This record gives sequence, C-alpha cells and structure tokens, in this order.
Amino acid sequence: MNRFTSLVVLLVLAGCRSRGSYPEQSCDSEAQPGDLLLNEFVSNNEGVWVDQTGETDDWLEIVNASSRTISLSDFTLSDGKNKAGLPERTLTPGGRTLIWLDDEPEEGDDHMPFKLSSDGETVSILSCGATIDEVDVPALSENEAYARHPDGESNWGICRYTTPTAGNGDRCETPEPYGLVTGAEYQDFDWPEAHPELGAPLVISELALRPADFIELQNTSNEPVSLAGYRFELGAIAPGQAFPQLGKGQPISLGESELAPLEHLALAVTDEQTQVLEDSPEFEGVATLFNDAGEVIDRIDFMSFPASSSLARPNVAPERPMFCEEQTPDAPNDCTILASRPLGDRVRGLRTLGDFAMLAEGGSTLQASAVKFVVDVEQDRAVHFLSSARWPLHYTFVREVIEGQDPLDRCIPAENAIFYDGWRRFSQEEYFVTTGRHYFLGTLVHHGATGHHTIEHAQGDVILAADIRDSFFTVTERVLDPTEWAFRPQDAAQVEKAETINGQLPILPTNAPFADLTYQPLTHGVGYGILTFVPAMELHSTALGSQVLLVTDDVPNDIPLVGGLITEAFQTPLAHVNVLSQSRGTPNMALRGALLDERISEHLGQLVKLEVRADGFSIEPADRDEASAFWEGFTPSGPKQVPRLDASVTELVDLEDATLDALPIIGAKAAQLAELYRVEPHTSATCAQIIPFRVPMGAFAVPVAHYLRHYEES
Repeated sequence: MNRFTSLVVLLVLAGCRSRGSYPEQSCDSEAQPGDLLLNEFVSNNEGVWVDQTGETDDWLEIVNASSRTISLSDFTLSDGKNKAGLPERTLTPGGRTLIWLDDEPEEGDDHMPFKLSSDGETVSILSCGATIDEVDVPALSENEAYARHPDGESNWGICRYTTPTAGNGDRCETPEPYGLVTGAEYQDFDWPEAHPELGAPLVISELALRPADFIELQNTSNEPVSLAGYRFELGAIAPGQAFPQLGKGQPISLGESELAPLEHLALAVTDEQTQVLEDSPEFEGVATLFNDAGEVIDRIDFMSFPASSSLARPNVAPERPMFCEEQTPDAPNDCTILASRPLGDRVRGLRTLGDFAMLAEGGSTLQASAVKFVVDVEQDRAVHFLSSARWPLHYTFVREVIEGQDPLDRCIPAENAIFYDGWRRFSQEEYFVTTGRHYFLGTLVHHGATGHHTIEHAQGDVILAADIRDSFFTVTERVLDPTEWAFRPQDAAQVEKAETINGQLPILPTNAPFADLTYQPLTHGVGYGILTFVPAMELHSTALGSQVLLVTDDVPNDIPLVGGLITEAFQTPLAHVNVLSQSRGTPNMALRGALLDERISEHLGQLVKLEVRADGFSIEPADRDEASAFWEGFTPSGPKQVPRLDASVTELVDLEDATLDALPIIGAKAAQLAELYRVEPHTSATCAQIIPFRVPMGAFAVPVAHYLRHYEES
C-alpha cells in the first residue's frame, strides 16, 4: 500500500456493543450527522502522548460539535473489521476526549479492542442506520497526526505536531508546550510588614557567636519590659531532632534589668557557653527566648556561622535574620549582608547573598537554577535547604541525614534494590497521600530568563492546598526577601488547589516563566556562513555545509554539519541537534518567529557572523576574508587519515572470538561490541563493583568485504 491508502473511521449509533460481551446499547435518536466529530488521529505513536500505563499507543480524538451534552455510551467506533462501544462518559458542547486504539480493552473503557493501521484501512460507522461521521485518514509516518485545522472543520491535513486534549489551532504549527495553564489568573497578595511576625514584647535581635561575644535582645513594644520573666538558651541541634525545650540548652543570664521601649540590650557570651556549638560539625544550633512558663517567645536556628560576623535582624522590615558584616551591640542593626559564606551540603536558612547560588550548583539547567528543600513537619517544621550536587533526591537526604541510615551503593544490585524499595515507599507516603506526611518536599527555582522566583512541588504531588500555603510561608521565613517568591502549580490538580487558596499567598501561573520567552540560547558560540532558510521538511533534500548558517521552522531530528543553527521551535537541552551542535562546537539557538524577525530576515542570503550568548544573540554582515580565516581555523592539518580496511575475510566472524583488532575486517561498531566480551568486573571510586556488560549470545558480524562487493555491483 502507498502512503495515501486511506483509513475510513466512522461513529455509529448501534443497538449493542461488540467489545466482547456487552449489554445492549441504547440508541440516541436525536443524534445527527456531525454531532460528534473525529478530530485528530495518530496511528504511528512513538512518544507524542502516553496512556495511563505509560504506553505509546495509537489514538484518536473525538469532539462534541453539537449544542447539547452527549453520552458517548450511545455510540460505537468501528474500523470495518471490528467495532466497540465508546466509554460511558459525557461530553459537553465543545468537549473532547481521547480514545486509545491499542487492542488492550483490559486497560480501561477508553481502550478499544483493535488497533489502527499506519498503512490505512477502511472503517464505517452507523447509528440507527445513520452515519454520524466519516473520515479518510492517509497512511501516517512516525508521530505524524492527521487533523482538522481548525477543530471541527473539513480542512484535514497531515501535521508534524499533535495536540491531544487541546485545540488543533487554525493551521499546523508548533503548539504551546503541554501542561502550561494559560488562563489562570491569581489575586495580588499583600505581604505583611514583618514575615514572620515578630514576637512581643521581646525579640532576639542579634547573635555574635563565632567567636563568642554577645547576644542581643530588643523591646519591640511601646512599654518598658522587665527581663525577670524571661529565659535565654543556646542549644546544639541536628536534622531530625526537635528544638530543645526550656532547661535543655545552655542558659545565658538576662538579669532583671528593664528595657525601655524599642531599646536594644547586648549580653556577654563566653566560650564555655558556645562550646556545645563548636562541638557541632556545622556549628549547628538554635537560640531560643522563653518565658517562665516555657513558652517560646522567639527562636532563631542557624548553622555554618561565618566567623567575625553577626546573625542579625536588620532594623528595617521585614526583619528576618541574616548574616551581616557589622556587629552592632546595644544599637539598631545597620546590616550589610554578607556576600557569601563557607557552606557544606545544606543550610537551615538562606542568610547571605550567595547561599542560593552555591547550593544550586549542580542543579541548574539552561535557564533555571534550583535548590530543593525539606520541611520536617514533625520536628517543629524545621527547614533544610539542600545542595543540588550532593542531594539530587529528597529521599536520599531524608534517609541518610534525618533518619541516619547508612548510605547504599547503588552500583551493587542488592543495595540498589533496597534503595528503590525504600524510595517507592517514601514516595507513596510523602507525595501520593494527603494526610499523615512527615515532610513537605519542594524546590526553590530561579528562572533566569524572566527573573521569576518560584516555590514548586513535584508534578503528581497531591499535597493539600492548606499544606501548600503552610509550606510556602514556612520556607519563605528563611529566605532573604520573601516578597520575591510565589507558589507555582505544576499540574492540573495543583492548579485546582491553587484556586482554593487564591489571594492567601502569591501564586504565579504555571506558564508564567515561559509565556513571554522568544529566545532560547542552547549552544553558545560564534559561526560564519550564508544565512539560509530551509523548511524542516526539505532538509533531507537540501545541500548544506559548514559555510551555511541554517534557519529552519522546526527542530529537525538530525542535520549534517552546518556553521550554526536557528530553529523557530524551542528545543530541549538533549535534542539531538543540540547534542550535535555542542559536539561540533557550532552555535545553536531557538527564536520564535525567526523568519519574520528583522534581525534575521534582512540578512537572509548574506554572509554573516552569528554569535549566540546567554543574554542574547547578534547577526552582522561579515566579509569574505574574516570568514575564510574563521573556517580555516577548523580545517584539520597534516596528512589525511585513511581507515584501515581488510577485504580478504569473507566468512562470518564470531564476536566472542574477535577483538578491537578485527576493526579493519568487521568495522568499528562490531569490533567495539566484540571487545565488551572481554570486560571483567572491577572496582572503582564510585561503585564497589561494576557488573559485567550484558552481551548477546552467539553474536556475529558480517565482514565489510560483502558491503564493498554490494556497493561495487549496485
């Protein structure tokens, strides 16, 4: 069959189902042709959409084009040889649903007991003797869609882009990324003047503990306050431990003096009183102000305390503790925030200008940097900000640091199995249930391209709306400027929860960090060449080369060597063309509407210099001499290298008997595979043992002599 062999799909109102044994099906006598429309087909799905089980099966989309709510259970779908009732669900006017054609009805009532052929087949649909819809679908290549543009119209066509569960658009074009909510609007949030709210009438104003020097209290009220009814203690603490109660820490006498309104009072601290902190591996501790009843009036936890600095509440709102260059005993805290401090693999608060960046190292992508956090719900909601390089998983930190379990070597199968078993249990308890959680788990993300700062919970996390709010304010008590941050929902369920707490915290729409982006730098660098536009569909038949700067309307799967690449569609960091660009050292970028952008269009067909940078790009005319000098810099010098070739061997080669030395006989890939048969287990710095490579039994190679003969004779 050729590419345009047709597939006819129809919707039928039928008297009974034929998906195995089904009860008789009612007939919708009101149904008219065109009420339900087949809107989009994918018959060669290799990853554009996955079903509930994670499989990439054939699918089609149905749209209710009528003005009434329709029950799908009154309809039957057929491909001519098979037919099956549609699932028992309703579609409101304009509603749409996906039906999987995978011959796996046991996976759900939206899975049909037959498949679609990518080569085409004939299908008819009847309903009480009437045809509801009928569509001829041509043969489709991998990941292509056959769709109406726009929805419900008769203008069908093959499109490289698919839009399952979303509108098809007026024409075949790059869709918005899936999962981005575009219509959500959230109320402005007015931050309180102080966050957290300061205790009354006393607060801990400043700590100078390394070396031991003083602690300072401030009367925040408008009345004199006697210190006789208060107690102050320093205590060491570790992850997983509750904050100490009154009498469990190192006391520091406050005396019985009286503080005037807004007065600061510094009290001396000795080396003996801070020794318990010096004995802590990270100088990890907590300063607590109690009343006589043991109630906490104010508390500051800390770790990685930089020498000769102070941890102080600046004398301007919002007065959260931060590390300051100056020490100001008995006076308001005029704080110059420290630029950075020595850090380990975690902190209890972002207290210097450089804390976030240092923790984010190893957790940054092209346009975002991230720091994970853990809120220990059961231990006074203690917060831990994690180094992305050291703790890429929340679970590993909780397991090893909070729970104190021994690290597991995931290169050893038995230990890896223990790890995954624990990880699964942890995920079930901490992501997929709404109550009884031990931890709130999330990520602080700085979106560099737009400047947004967001607090996010993982996609699929079913955290309650109230816990989203609780977690947000708990975490932002420990950052430098909470007003920079907003909660950003990650999936449809979190969007629904965000609506219920709208106005109770700052919320950013899911697509906000990306909605206004037009430029995406991927591989930075400089290139020279003729700026040339070639549609992606024509790349396979177009001569390119290292002296061409290619502009194209899509992200091709592969390209030959070019001097640089500009795609109108955004790429993923691991897109094949980006990996190629990085390997080749050629600049690569994406620019929405590039062909219509004057910075591009006015130079098409000209010799130009392209520079791709993180903060933008530039294209400017170039002369032949500078371009030639640039190209010559990439030209290899010395004699040409000619691959070794041995055409004397014609019999099949058993790979278990071959080595890399057989490369001239069987080629590089086959020789490399043969060499793997010789790899033995060995120890390394990262794994206690490397398991031997799995290699196929009885593998053999066809000598290159046969390929040469084939080429010569053909």
